[in-house]
Amino acid sequence: MARPKEFDKDEVLTRAMLQFWRSGYSQTSMQDLVACMGIQKGSLYGTFGGKRDLFLQAFDQYETELDQVFERILASEGTPREKIAQGMLCSMQLHSSHGVEGFGCLITNSAVELSSTDPEIRKRILNYLESSMTFFQGLIDQAKTVDGVTSKAPSKAIAEVLIMLLEGMQVLNRVFPEPDHAKQRVDSIMNCLLPQA
Repeated sequence: MARPKEFDKDEVLTRAMLQFWRSGYSQTSMQDLVACMGIQKGSLYGTFGGKRDLFLQAFDQYETELDQVFERILASEGTPREKIAQGMLCSMQLHSSHGVEGFGCLITNSAVELSSTDPEIRKRILNYLESSMTFFQGLIDQAKTVDGVTSKAPSKAIAEVLIMLLEGMQVLNRVFPEPDHAKQRVDSIMNCLLPQA
């Protein structure tokens, strides 16, 4: 009896993540997934479960990669204000690492497509937004002390507005994926919300 073909689970999960990221959940078929992952349908079901199970795993992988970007930003050189700007560009860093442009953000895309109909996805998106809020709020507190940021608004309120603008920027990045456009938008946001003396 022939042995089933072996494959790298992380590698094929990344391929599935990119497919969902590119096309969305509804527009991705099992045939699309089999083709992009390069494995047999039986192996897909046996290793990852059905389409929704696979999507949840791909979503988790994307979120893990974003968390790693945030961790690298926190550990990097630079002022708190500079780290906030880097955090606003986090999805662009993922684009670069995967060699893709114009997909937007998988979490933002999923929020638009699925959060009103899938409670599990909605819960995961809320958890991501809460962790992003913590990331930005902590850096805003530091920026007010270290960088001479003059805004009198509470750090939590500024962080909430940053998150809203970031989510909108993710949609714009699907239309204008060029890094220069994203950087210009971030510069404008920073000058409006976190001006320096």
